[in-house]
Amino acid sequence: MEPSVPSPDPGPLPVTAVIPVFNGDESLESSVRSVLVQDYPMIEVLIVDDGSRDGSVALARKLSEEDPRVRAFGSSENHGLAHTLNVGLRQARGPLVLLLHQDCALRGSDWLIRGSALLRDSGAAGVVGRPVHDVVRMTPMERVFWVIRAHTGATAEEEGAPATLTLFSENKCDLYVRQELLAVGGFDESFRTGGEDQLLALSLERAGKEVLSPSDLRFDLTLGSDRRLGRGLHKELRYGQQMRSVLVRTRGRAARRSSTGALDPRLLHRAAGVGWILASLFLLLAGLAFHTPWVSMLALLPPLGRAAALGARGVRTRTTYRLRWRDVGAVAALGLLMDLVYAVGFITPDPRRPRGPADGSSGPSSGRTNPEGARAPSLGGADR
Repeated sequence: MEPSVPSPDPGPLPVTAVIPVFNGDESLESSVRSVLVQDYPMIEVLIVDDGSRDGSVALARKLSEEDPRVRAFGSSENHGLAHTLNVGLRQARGPLVLLLHQDCALRGSDWLIRGSALLRDSGAAGVVGRPVHDVVRMTPMERVFWVIRAHTGATAEEEGAPATLTLFSENKCDLYVRQELLAVGGFDESFRTGGEDQLLALSLERAGKEVLSPSDLRFDLTLGSDRRLGRGLHKELRYGQQMRSVLVRTRGRAARRSSTGALDPRLLHRAAGVGWILASLFLLLAGLAFHTPWVSMLALLPPLGRAAALGARGVRTRTTYRLRWRDVGAVAALGLLMDLVYAVGFITPDPRRPRGPADGSSGPSSGRTNPEGARAPSLGGADR
């Protein structure tokens, strides 16, 4: 018998980095350059602008002129994040796609090497990165918002073995097998500003595909929308609208942390924020209905308890997030206001999101758009 000849190693699979942009001129260049410096032999970067009104378009043109690996597309209208990602999927040339948001940068020049090796060895459909928050560059208001939102866990998380994907997550730095995303119909475009990542995770799960979240694949996450109180509260309103839409569409399945069925602690944190509001209303109405003022006075206990819990969270993260003592007080007080705004968002519809079926099915009525048919915008000379 003749000895068998092993098949040659095909080498690294080509990667296309898709970077959706909307008014991201402050962080776009850092995001793009974190991809270009990768020790990975075959890379192309697609910058897909979604109707930016700042300097993002000019910056995208500049980056595409400086490096032939960068291609830029754009639209004069804002179509939403999911549509922009689908455009990138359609234009991508590589069998692997890195979906990297404008405010994120890969940590380490070997990120793609490690991520693609994990995809190859595990047979998974994708791997998602975990954020590292640049606390030093945060404003005091940003630190307060992020402590209240319970986004502090990733900074203290130790590196370890890959884990199954957290379904209740905000995926901003993900490496996928492109064909797996196309097979499930890409991103649901009825979710314009958020929630599309959770629906994608559930679609892949229903298709029997695994997505991994290794704790050692990190990315730097910069912030910029919470610098003013009004913008931060407006984002909180949108979070409430998005989460309600996701939970309705998925019949609550998106609340699970992973395939184990456990609830995500951040969702429980949100539920506690709504719970104190309901408890206070119940006590207040009960006191008025039965003419017992002392029962109505008990309505003060839930918000006081919630404020104490938030203050304790601020104390625990005071050193990690460089909070001053007055910031700890702001966490306790502002947290109550954010709970109220989030609750209002949870019960009000998002006017920008078309209505669709509540079972998560794809199709024209659900806003699901096949990326193969997504329209490719143009940025003039930057589109090569």
